[in-house]
Amino acid sequence: MKSRLLLLTGIAALAFVGPINTAAAVPCGTTTLDNWLVSGFSCTVRDKTFSGFTYQQGAFNGLNGHSNVPASSVGVGPAFTTAGPGVGFNAFWNNTGTTSADALLTFRVTAPATTPIIDFHLLLDGVIGPVLDVASLSNGVTLSSSDNLEHAVSFASVTSLLVIDDIGVNPGGTISSVEKQFSQVPGPVVGAGLPGLVMACGGLLALARRRRQKRYLQAA
Repeated sequence: MKSRLLLLTGIAALAFVGPINTAAAVPCGTTTLDNWLVSGFSCTVRDKTFSGFTYQQGAFNGLNGHSNVPASSVGVGPAFTTAGPGVGFNAFWNNTGTTSADALLTFRVTAPATTPIIDFHLLLDGVIGPVLDVASLSNGVTLSSSDNLEHAVSFASVTSLLVIDDIGVNPGGTISSVEKQFSQVPGPVVGAGLPGLVMACGGLLALARRRRQKRYLQAA
């Protein structure tokens, strides 16, 4: 889409953002996107931390048959419906004009080293007509969707990703919801090895006892 290159100008620099301070992160609640655009904001969904949100409404400015979708008109909140922890964005990205329109969302997702991110799921809803949502990840992976089906891609485990999502709507198209979710490697269960260790020690003690009894009987 023609406006995509303009929207992506300068976004690449976000890939070099330093480590995120997750100490002040709060659970991601249901609100509007303008509240997540505040500098330093971060929130959590289960063990994932989301931060560094940006939004460019692009051609969705209420002109030329494009709906007006500022950040204050984009609903946001946690998403759990399919793969795992994630975030969802809800708005009326609609195009009744004659030229394509794009909006751009970016954010960073961070996971603990013990439960890294191993895949990415993209799910659109309310899709009507010709649309194309393209999500680019900082590990070089790209995933796109033009329908209401769930799309997923797996990759080598990472603990942090920058997500750049281009919401593209061609004339006659509509998107009303975009969800992004991230699965993870299951973490170790605290104390899971203790019962096994106890059973192994018990087995060794029983074996030693039987050997002592055998030597005593032979000596008798």
